[in-house]
Amino acid sequence: MYLIDNNIKLPIDSNTIVWKYLDLSKFVDLLLNRQLFMSRSDKFEDQYEGTFSEPTFE
Repeated sequence: MYLIDNNIKLPIDSNTIVWKYLDLSKFVDLLLNRQLFMSRSDKFEDQYEGTFSEPTFE
């Protein structure tokens, strides 16, 4: 279900593509349930997952 969250800024262009890489079991689950699961970034095991490297940030 889509929920509006005023803290999330949506791209101006509604045709923006978001990439999400999934293993096969998660992909099949996506197809069967027609829902995309996104993990909370503060729960990632790798402390650097979802962050920018310094050169990319600059």
